[in-house]
Amino acid sequence: LPHPPNRAEDAAAEDPSDVADRITDAVVAPLRGADGAGLAPGAAAEVLALMRRARRIGERMLLMRAVLATEDAAVLQEVLKRGALKECNRWLVEGKAEQQTTLLAELLRLLQHLPIT
Repeated sequence: LPHPPNRAEDAAAEDPSDVADRITDAVVAPLRGADGAGLAPGAAAEVLALMRRARRIGERMLLMRAVLATEDAAVLQEVLKRGALKECNRWLVEGKAEQQTTLLAELLRLLQHLPIT
């Protein structure tokens, strides 16, 4: 009998350029909604999945800019609910260790933008 697909193995073997393509498809495409800015309602789950897999600074910057372009408080709240703070913390630790000042500055802007109370 065939084994069910193992998503963990698939994600580990995923080509990094595929992650950038998925970011573009899942995040940038919803930005072109009716108002032309921000994440579409319902995009939070995919954004967080991509945040967890993003390893390159360009991928992370694209994701942060998509969230920064979002003004809908409900969408921003959903992003937080799904674990954005944990991912931002991971990116801060890694960015500090690698002295990625551009990433760190953008992360601070993102943290200011999110409705954290």
